[in-house]
Amino acid sequence: MAATSNMFSDNKTNNWFKACLALNVTKEGLAYLLDTELQKIHATVGRGCGNCSIEKLIPCPTLPFCNKSKHKCRFHASQKPKQCSVCDQVKQNITVYHRYSKPSWRNTDAKKWASDSWEIGKCFLPPDGYGRVPTVQESDFNGVISIMLNCTHFQNCLSSSCISPPPPDKQCPLEMVRQIGRDVRHTSDCKITDADLQGYFQTLSTLLADPICLQHDHSAKTAHARLDHLQNDRMSLTELGEMLKGAYQTLENVKMAGECFSKEAEKTLRAGIKRIKSMKKIGEQRLKSTTKVGEQRLKTMTKVVEQRIESKRKDAEQKLESKIQDGTQRIESNVNDGIVRIQQSARKTASEDYERGVADLRQRLIQHYNDTTCNVPLLTLDQSLDKRITDMYAAPKIHQIKIEKDGKLVKNEKQVLTYKELFYTDNKLIQRIYIQGEPGRGKSTCAVKLVDDWCNSNQPSSGASIKHPAFEDRLTIQKFKLLFFITLRDSRDQTDVTQMIKKQLIDKMFFEDECADVYKLLVQILKTEICLVVREGLDEWVSPSDSNLAEPSMAGFSKDTCTVLTTSRPWKLADERIKNSQIDSLFEIEGISDPYAFAKNILRCIIHQKKDLQKTVDTFNLFVSRRKLQSLSSSPMLYALVICTWVDTIEDEAHLKGYSLCILYTTLLESLCKKANSATGYFNESTPPPVHCFYSSSYLQPNIEHLDKLAEVAFKLLFSSERESSIVFDDITLSNHFSNEEFTVRKMFALKAGILTNRNDKSRTGRSYSFVHKTVQEFLAAYHIACNPRVIDDVISRYLKLNTCLYLDIAQVLIFVCGMKICAANELSALMNQCHVVDVHPPRPYSPCDFQLIIESGIREAAANKQDDIHLQLSHFYITKSNVRDCNVIWSTNTSNVELLLVVTSSVFFGTMQSLVSSDEHPSHFEVNLSSCNKLKSLQLSGKHMWLIDTASPAASEHPVWIILDSTDPAQCADPPPVLPSIERILLDHVTCSSSWLRSLFRTLMALDHEVVCELKDCDIQSFAMHAVSRSYTDISAKLQTSNNTFNMQIYNHTRVTKRKNWEVVYDCPGLWESLRGRNIKSLTLSGRDQCLNVNHLESLSQSLSSLKQLNTLTIYVLRFINIRLPKSLKHLHIYCNGLSAIQLRKCVNILSACDQQIEVKLEFGCSFIKENKIEWNFEYDSSDMFCFQPIPVEKYMTILQELETAQNVAMKRFRIYDRIRSNMLTGDADSAWSVRGSVGHGVDNDNVDIENVQDKTYIKFIRYINNDIINRISMRFLMIPASNLSTRL
Repeated sequence: MAATSNMFSDNKTNNWFKACLALNVTKEGLAYLLDTELQKIHATVGRGCGNCSIEKLIPCPTLPFCNKSKHKCRFHASQKPKQCSVCDQVKQNITVYHRYSKPSWRNTDAKKWASDSWEIGKCFLPPDGYGRVPTVQESDFNGVISIMLNCTHFQNCLSSSCISPPPPDKQCPLEMVRQIGRDVRHTSDCKITDADLQGYFQTLSTLLADPICLQHDHSAKTAHARLDHLQNDRMSLTELGEMLKGAYQTLENVKMAGECFSKEAEKTLRAGIKRIKSMKKIGEQRLKSTTKVGEQRLKTMTKVVEQRIESKRKDAEQKLESKIQDGTQRIESNVNDGIVRIQQSARKTASEDYERGVADLRQRLIQHYNDTTCNVPLLTLDQSLDKRITDMYAAPKIHQIKIEKDGKLVKNEKQVLTYKELFYTDNKLIQRIYIQGEPGRGKSTCAVKLVDDWCNSNQPSSGASIKHPAFEDRLTIQKFKLLFFITLRDSRDQTDVTQMIKKQLIDKMFFEDECADVYKLLVQILKTEICLVVREGLDEWVSPSDSNLAEPSMAGFSKDTCTVLTTSRPWKLADERIKNSQIDSLFEIEGISDPYAFAKNILRCIIHQKKDLQKTVDTFNLFVSRRKLQSLSSSPMLYALVICTWVDTIEDEAHLKGYSLCILYTTLLESLCKKANSATGYFNESTPPPVHCFYSSSYLQPNIEHLDKLAEVAFKLLFSSERESSIVFDDITLSNHFSNEEFTVRKMFALKAGILTNRNDKSRTGRSYSFVHKTVQEFLAAYHIACNPRVIDDVISRYLKLNTCLYLDIAQVLIFVCGMKICAANELSALMNQCHVVDVHPPRPYSPCDFQLIIESGIREAAANKQDDIHLQLSHFYITKSNVRDCNVIWSTNTSNVELLLVVTSSVFFGTMQSLVSSDEHPSHFEVNLSSCNKLKSLQLSGKHMWLIDTASPAASEHPVWIILDSTDPAQCADPPPVLPSIERILLDHVTCSSSWLRSLFRTLMALDHEVVCELKDCDIQSFAMHAVSRSYTDISAKLQTSNNTFNMQIYNHTRVTKRKNWEVVYDCPGLWESLRGRNIKSLTLSGRDQCLNVNHLESLSQSLSSLKQLNTLTIYVLRFINIRLPKSLKHLHIYCNGLSAIQLRKCVNILSACDQQIEVKLEFGCSFIKENKIEWNFEYDSSDMFCFQPIPVEKYMTILQELETAQNVAMKRFRIYDRIRSNMLTGDADSAWSVRGSVGHGVDNDNVDIENVQDKTYIKFIRYINNDIINRISMRFLMIPASNLSTRL
């Protein structure tokens, strides 16, 4: 039975009485957490020795403990200070944990530090009155809260909403909780108002429901429920009595603690207890009296019954027993049914209340969205001209972006047209969805249309008449019970989405006294209902300075029931703090899919109804086509501006100049200024415009002082170190940039013109301000830079040094500056390029980097505004057919800065060469001279439509791109200038080049003092043998490594289809070998990529080798014996051969014997004879399948060994035979597949250690890839001595 807590006639006294009970309930709810955490603290601070008292551990004198009287210290009267390393460490650790480093040592018994965690906790209590409190359960409310405030450990157990700002700030929520206890205990009249009582309950309930620990604590949950019962008078009489006793015990504890407690409060508490006891006593007396009366009546009735049924006792007893049993069953059944009905009714009532609450919240959200969100401005720059979203909306162009395992973003070309594609994958609801898009592409409009469709999901779709409807499946989003739409730019000071919903939605839809119940309902909804949260404008949200969040927290939202859709600019999602694992599905919005339909919708909204709509639309589209403004249709914001500007100036089309963004935004700015001041004025020769795009304006000149000052403000805010106030700011921030006299005037002008907007902000004093759109702020900031170029060095340079990664965030500013003042843009691009070089990522395989795209946009903007001397700086070039015209403008001024160059040509290059360049000279090709690229590290050339030439090549070609390498031969110049001194990697992919150009490239690389990797992929190398051009379309692929006159060439064997549609294997070509002729190579290695080298053009290779006058060491890994001419400078020859017969071995020795110089030979070969297989080629074979390896017994080679041992011109060092014991090992120790049979001959095996083999990569390749059919191999080492040396020795 529920009992009322209204124990007194005065309502305010009853409120005070409830507050006392509430404090005791809260204390009990916190006790378990406190006890648990104190045990953890005990384990951290350590355990005492168990023998030291607190008096021993505190030096004398120490204030405030030591008070000497007659030269004696009362505190140390029984114990003298004495050091204890164990206890002193515990004492020091306790002091570290104390927020104010002043533990209450009088409260604690140091002897119990070894076993009792409560004695540790008592050090954080108030200094007096708690020494005899034995447990945390017997402490009072003030003691519990004091421990949580004074011990810094508990700041990890509570959320920031409970301890921010931190103690002792009076605004700290936990400090406010402690103040509630003080207010209740120290009241003089025991009276509390209704409003204060409700505030107490809300504050205490919020503490008990803190999400970090208490929300999951059973004691806290129980206490939270009891608070709710107490607040709503649902307490049982027994429970109320127990709580009152607890409150009275609190009174006794307060007295023990020495705190002041009013006599009136004590009197009131005693009266409450007395009244409870009295009510309980009266109830017991009534129950006793009723029992006695019942007994007497029962006796009387029993006697009457006995007399009446005496004659028929047996029958009566049976009937009576039957009736009693039946009655008992009925009573039990009725009682059970009643209990069930009560429980069902309670559950049904709670469920009905919940459903009514959800339905009411949904209805209010729909009404709120219909009144506010679903009406959007026709122009972003004119908030007053708003229309219903359905009147002006056009389907967006949205594509899904797939995130590959390696992090690569791959765009799905299929357009997303339904909500099911947006929210579901394989019929499974997606949890975290991100839609990215550049400024003005329609992200916000798309989000608003989603909200409108949800609000009207039960109404019939209007898309039946549309030719290609999009996002008409409203039933898909009807599955979301609730939709919460929040604009992140309006919540810059908040980190939690739940709080944003409360501020932006609940606080605006409900009365203040209703909000608390709706907050509780919201928590339950987020756990149970399928909801959609739309976070609009992540890039406009800045986390508070004390937070390192990249996006607002979704704490409290169930991942199983809640879907989150976030819109943002791409640069924000590039933040490394936003992991790919956090993005379940990524989409990109690229504007509107049908500009024609969009223009028609906008024109329908603004032109006079008497005008012919279709004719007007056709006229506008013709204007767009003539002015080449189609590119602006990708931005709904700018396209709507073009449409509205055109409508305002239909009679004067010349008003809109070209497609310059600067001129477009100048027109925007002019139309805004006209609203605040309609006076006209013009720039002329006597009063020239500050920037070119202002020249033809009519309303800017009279307002130029306002604009100059607003541009300065826009610049300073945009480049401020306090990023949280760079976009949205308050009156104080705005006033910092104006004098007192001009602040009001400038602000009112900006507000009237619409350049600035303001909004009510409940969390701030006054209003919050922002520029009407971020691009407007960027345009004004660029205008300030153009008028004051010195700020680039003074401000922007410092800003980028502090925020290197933000250089892409000011991209739009650079583009605007390019159209206003190119010399300032050149300087700004140099700063940004420095940041880009530091922040550079691996180049994209199919598109330029973001910074290059920015530079290209700046070039086009400068050209549209007739700016000369475009010298924008760029170090990473990616040149394709789509950007060659722009790159040609700045290439000549960036050759000394370029670090990475990628040139890609395709079969469909620009048809007219005039489109390649923007200068008046109109050269017939785009020319890249590598000789000037001193910082170039990586060079990638791809495509057959470029011509690679040097000074020795014919100067005639129809190719549109020429790559010139003017490498001077050192023999012709005593001190040649360095060419490509920084190059590290070169990739030639499907290019056509001459052997002369390739030879010049090799000469350049050989002159460098560091290693360079050069890779050829399917290249056509043209031979110039015999002074005649011989085309060799052999699709050569090779990997070359050069370093300090060392040359390593690995040629890839691959197949191709001949003109007769037959398969053939391509190995080498004459042009490749010609490129080596005459080089200053001292060490040369020739092999295949993973296998041996099969030489088809032996004569060309021999000629090239014989021309290497400085070659000292030659290493070659071949399939079979080849007869090559060796240069006279050769001293060391290493030959690895898959198969060598005895006859071929003798032939090889004879060739070496004919040399005129002494050569040290290392010969490794398989004992086999190789012949070609006649097979029909298919993809299942590789090049090794084309040959057959026939083993040759090692005895066949013994005769040659005997001849070598007796020859005078040969000094044998090794003749070692190996037997195969298993197949090749492609990893690990390759030699483990062979065992040494032994060395043959007398004194032949002089070098027993194969140290050089371990270091020889070609030897390792030979061992790993030698054919498995070869069962024996021979390793030889010998010195070949020429005849001239023999005659000298003789």
